[in-house]
Amino acid sequence: MKLAFDGKPNALRYVHGRNWLYVLQRVDRRRHRSSFLLTHLWELRVQKWLYGMSSSAFFDTLAEHLSARVGGVPLSALLYTVGLGAAVFHLGNGLVGFCLSWGVVVSRRAQRTVALFATGLSVGLFALGMSTGRLLRDGNPSSPHRTIRARSPLSGIEIGN
Repeated sequence: MKLAFDGKPNALRYVHGRNWLYVLQRVDRRRHRSSFLLTHLWELRVQKWLYGMSSSAFFDTLAEHLSARVGGVPLSALLYTVGLGAAVFHLGNGLVGFCLSWGVVVSRRAQRTVALFATGLSVGLFALGMSTGRLLRDGNPSSPHRTIRARSPLSGIEIGN
């Protein structure tokens, strides 16, 4: 925690890639990831604790929010994408930073391997989160009260049930 509050970025003085990743992680922590996590807590846990929202209503609530548009723009889905990207970047960069600073990996080859592993983990988690977001946006195909909308790639005609 001390590093999180007392750490000073030096990317302009030492222009190495790891310094820039550190700066991005600090900016990410303060803005995007925190609001992303607080929004999730509010939408799901606080609604359940304070207002008695049932667990079975989570999917429909998230589907409604992610498919809603503000001025024609899917604002919630856009913010979800940014928040998810910030969270997985923070995880991957934090794993690499931990392994480097605590001496878990020492050689250049081991450092590259850990960086590739963390990048792959981050990309995989981002893809999983985006596929979940797409499912929430399009609706649950097994739910009888959900309308599934798809656009034909050839004709551009919207297909729905």
